[in-house]
Amino acid sequence: YRWRHDKVLAVLASIIEKERKKTRQPHRKTAPSITFVREGEKKPASIRSNSNLLQKSKTWELRVDLGKKLQFPPVVHTTMRPDIILWSKGNIIMIELTVPYEEGCE
Repeated sequence: YRWRHDKVLAVLASIIEKERKKTRQPHRKTAPSITFVREGEKKPASIRSNSNLLQKSKTWELRVDLGKKLQFPPVVHTTMRPDIILWSKGNIIMIELTVPYEEGCE
């Protein structure tokens, strides 16, 4: 079980690390706009933004529980031990990975 869990965790951590290292502008909240539609017309397709959780800050720190017991960063005191922790000024993202035992899957 632990071997499979750690292999999936390593792949997930490498993807997150690549995203974390990208330079990005912090996401700025804009006031919602109102689109008026005339009678009989359809609402125009909305533009989908490519924002994600990592856009809330320019700098993120990452720790992954691989190979040794992960110590929670000094940003908060807790006894929790998540698999992945991302933190930045005012933001914490914790990820707990669950990989089912292969024989229990259909």
